[in-house]
Amino acid sequence: MGAANLMAKLQYGMSPVETEEDVSPIAEAYICHVSGAEFWGDPAWEHGDHEHLFADEDGNEYTEKCDGDEMPTEYYYGQYAECAAKFVNEVVANLVRSKATAVAAGRGDSSELKLVKIPIVYTTNWSSSITYKLKDDKVLSYSMPIEYKFTVEAAYSFDHDKDFYQIQYTQFIPMSKAFKGHFSFKRKMAYRDKYGGFNFGGHSVEVELCNYKPGVSAYSVEGVLPENKPLEGTVAKCDGWSVGSNVSGGDGLVVGLSGEYSSSTTITVPYKEIPVEYKRKRLDLLSWEYTVPDHMYYYKNRGGNGGYVRGPKICEQDMSLQQGWGWIVSNTKRQGDTPLKMKVKTSTTVKSGACTSGAGGNTAWNILSIMPKEHEVNLPVPERVRNSYHIVAEPMTDEAERLRQLLIQNCSKFQYVIEHPERCGVTDAALEDKMEREWRSVYDQISSRGKIPNVKEEVRFYLEDASGNKLDVYRTTGQGIIIRTDGLVLVCH
Repeated sequence: MGAANLMAKLQYGMSPVETEEDVSPIAEAYICHVSGAEFWGDPAWEHGDHEHLFADEDGNEYTEKCDGDEMPTEYYYGQYAECAAKFVNEVVANLVRSKATAVAAGRGDSSELKLVKIPIVYTTNWSSSITYKLKDDKVLSYSMPIEYKFTVEAAYSFDHDKDFYQIQYTQFIPMSKAFKGHFSFKRKMAYRDKYGGFNFGGHSVEVELCNYKPGVSAYSVEGVLPENKPLEGTVAKCDGWSVGSNVSGGDGLVVGLSGEYSSSTTITVPYKEIPVEYKRKRLDLLSWEYTVPDHMYYYKNRGGNGGYVRGPKICEQDMSLQQGWGWIVSNTKRQGDTPLKMKVKTSTTVKSGACTSGAGGNTAWNILSIMPKEHEVNLPVPERVRNSYHIVAEPMTDEAERLRQLLIQNCSKFQYVIEHPERCGVTDAALEDKMEREWRSVYDQISSRGKIPNVKEEVRFYLEDASGNKLDVYRTTGQGIIIRTDGLVLVCH
């Protein structure tokens, strides 16, 4: 946890102040990857008293101070570890899939362009308790971890200077951990007080694209799901944007598409008991509001027993709510390596209630426990800088050409550089660094094979960019790969 806390402080610019005081960690677990993938596990428990937000049945919000949470069990920490392991496995699988399709994508076949799905995951443990003043005080408490997951695909069009983002947002709400049931107990004679919960009571999502550099702006929003129209089945798919010609397609390649690549969004269809209203407030500001028309509620009965309406069964069970959309952003070369951001506001409510009984006036309560969460998500930065790279030989002789063909046939990394000259990166410096590392891997592979037999004359190979600048062999003092007449392979100037 200490390492995760330090990483989070470094990532988010927080000063690592030395103190002897017990400082609450800002993260239970934090994992990041150069692709933009990120896992953030909020602290599993809160030190000391803290406030929680509630609302009465008329929608009036108020806060109450809650006691500090109990320390989580080892089982609960194990759940955090499972979430983190799942995230790491997904990132690794995405990278393997990306490399497996990179060669095919570089040939310009739009059907083979597979954009990398980059996961950005946040987990937060929500807990609260409510005391109902019945014959005896009755306490209802819940504790459940909600997972907020963004899956982002990003591309850049060199021909149109536009970013293309396809986004799926999933909120996993394990209501089965919050629902305790409904209870009845004797007050006196035939009168019985009742209480129960927690049921799902509603949900809202708002996403805003922001952090534009001057001149950068949202161009369009495509493929939004769910919209305000019926959806059939359990899964819905909607086409998003299309992009063609020269595109940064992942793995540092410029893909010259022969046709167009079309994105799509797939989501789980909203539950029929929980309708959703979509609003497009601006091109870069979208919202969804989920309600429960036939919600659970408690009612009173003057001079008798009150009762409750249980509401939909799904509101007592684990649920996954999803939204999907695509954004196109103009003039993004001006954005440089500064990521566009999403401000995301998500709020979930759970409901509980109670009612008294007796011969006189009675009381019923219906309380919403509100769980608001805000995230500022860095979108992955597409590779908007391009250059071309070629392996050149000195001197240019028949022997140099023979050795070149020999290396193409026997060294896959040498062949890969030859076949994929058009490359891209986030910045010029990042692209150059990446290519120097790749040139080093070419040298390592060739030299690992031992001496090359029957070399008739000394030949040097260099990696040059489009301007004729020679790249260094990473972490060496040389730029070229020399094959000597004795067959040795060395780094040269």
